Amino acid sequence: FSHLTLTHGDTYLANFLCPHEGQTGATYIIDWQSPETYRGASDLVNMCATFWTREQRADGERELNVLRQYHRTLKENGVSGYA
Repeated sequence: FSHLTLTHGDTYLANFLCPHEGQTGATYIIDWQSPETYRGASDLVNMCATFWTREQRADGERELNVLRQYHRTLKENGVSGYA
């Protein structure tokens, strides 16, 4: 089960507290009513599929860029074997 992680289970952008544009600081995920142990990418997939329309996901390869950033961040933090 080493490929599993704690997931939010209900990821929408409204559940993120982020600094205002032009400011720096931490981002927090709130509203942990549905946490579960699952594949980490499930939260990302849920957010992309429910926040953007099909056209918005395709515009400028937005969805692909988010997935690439997610994968790049995993690799930068020592995760290997995650295709």
